[in-house]
Amino acid sequence: ISHLGASHCLLTHDWSGDLRHLQAYVTSPVFPEAINPEEVKRNRESLRGMIDSCLDYGIEPALWITELPCQGGPWVPEPARLQFLTRFPEDVLSDCGTYQGKVLCFGHPKVQEFYRDLLARFFKEFPEISTLYLFGLDSGGEFCDPDQCARCRGLGKFDQRDRLIRFLLEEGRKVRPGLRVLTTGWGWSGDTAQFLARQREL
Repeated sequence: ISHLGASHCLLTHDWSGDLRHLQAYVTSPVFPEAINPEEVKRNRESLRGMIDSCLDYGIEPALWITELPCQGGPWVPEPARLQFLTRFPEDVLSDCGTYQGKVLCFGHPKVQEFYRDLLARFFKEFPEISTLYLFGLDSGGEFCDPDQCARCRGLGKFDQRDRLIRFLLEEGRKVRPGLRVLTTGWGWSGDTAQFLARQREL
């Protein structure tokens, strides 16, 4: 891809397993049970290897993330879906309103503290990454149901997505100057005209 003239390489993608979350690469004392530390260690070593390969060829590495972590749909084994509920305190979870079950509620101050800490730790470890590619409402990534969540009541999923993007930019740029956040979504996940209008606003 370097010889083809590519400037960036997306280091994770939709078929990489559950690697599309910041918590896959760094742990945080805010929610220490969020993911198995041994799994994080393996992921971190793998990501470091890919980054070094990119740098050898003058390519900027970018990371695909799918937020916010949720239980996942019927393709996720039920024991794993149930284990998700043990990784976070019950009060920071909310129903997403789809078959993907419970999701981290970004309206909760503790969840924002978690992400602030993840960003600081992630970019301290991987300062070479200049771009986060956010794919919302995908497998393993959801937002709160605005009709059921007391904290996000009336805040549509587009609004929740935009709130997360602004947070990633504002907090991320404090620890990684020049950070960019790109975003897209599935055609079937909502109103295309509204999606494009909100992209322009962002």
